[in-house]
Amino acid sequence: MGRITDILKSRFTIISNLYTNSAQLASASEEGGADAIEVNLNLEESGTGVRYGTIDLEEHAISEVIGSVKVPVGVRIGDSPMIRREEWEKIVSTGIDYVKMMAHHMPSFIYNDERVCKIISVGSGYVLEQVEILAHDGRIGAIEAAIISPQVFRLPLTLLDITTYALITRRTSKPVIVPTQKYIEPNDLRILKKIGIEGLVINYTITGTEPLNYTEILHEYKKIAEEL
Repeated sequence: MGRITDILKSRFTIISNLYTNSAQLASASEEGGADAIEVNLNLEESGTGVRYGTIDLEEHAISEVIGSVKVPVGVRIGDSPMIRREEWEKIVSTGIDYVKMMAHHMPSFIYNDERVCKIISVGSGYVLEQVEILAHDGRIGAIEAAIISPQVFRLPLTLLDITTYALITRRTSKPVIVPTQKYIEPNDLRILKKIGIEGLVINYTITGTEPLNYTEILHEYKKIAEEL
């Protein structure tokens, strides 16, 4: 299933999603205590205009990221544009540990590919019955609860968010991770762990864009994670 699933099952996991597919940011993340690194392809971040290109543009950078760290490196893939089969083969050849996609973005040729661990993101438009089916799918290693609507991105975590995450964790025995769509503070990890969340994906809205910030801020989250 990939190294990431073993890590998720063993401890509260800190994943660093990189602002750019940069070996320097990856190394800074590892130094800060990240358990895994995430690069990005084929997507535009909602509400920010930050764009990530295709594997044809990013292949060298992603190979450098993988070569610069010892922790697992996964790839988050969007639908701008929708990935093609030949692009997927290039991605697999880089040696990534896992792929993460929204369920409605993942083509069948990736779903059926047993070479790479799959983390499936579920969004605010999904129903719990769909989440339950994904949660019992043996080809899926973990679930990402990406349930926050863009209108409230980067606002503080609320009780409603927490209870919605809890609804998801109660419906799956698979590890559930949460991305920092909301502003999640280090101490929020305690309540996330209490409701069954096994990991946090931290992106540039928390770390900023500079390597030193990645190291220092990720260290703050890692310190709390190690206490859980």
